[in-house]
Amino acid sequence: MITGPIKSQVDAIWNAFWSGGISNPMEVIEQMTYLLFIKRLDELHTVKEKKANRLKREIGKRSGGSWMWRVTPANRSDSSK
Repeated sequence: MITGPIKSQVDAIWNAFWSGGISNPMEVIEQMTYLLFIKRLDELHTVKEKKANRLKREIGKRSGGSWMWRVTPANRSDSSK
């Protein structure tokens, strides 16, 4: 069983979701997963921003072309489908 400060933190997170109207444990896990994913994306972007500022450059495009979720067969501009 979890005790001490970790239990207090978990309880505080649970209470925040509960007071926001999310009481299903699976929904809480789903929302926490989304939040952790977005937090990681933000951290990676911040690192890129700091590096670009240090080098006095703009943030470059991702190597390999466009972002994956932007390139779909429906919105591709080239004919190599």
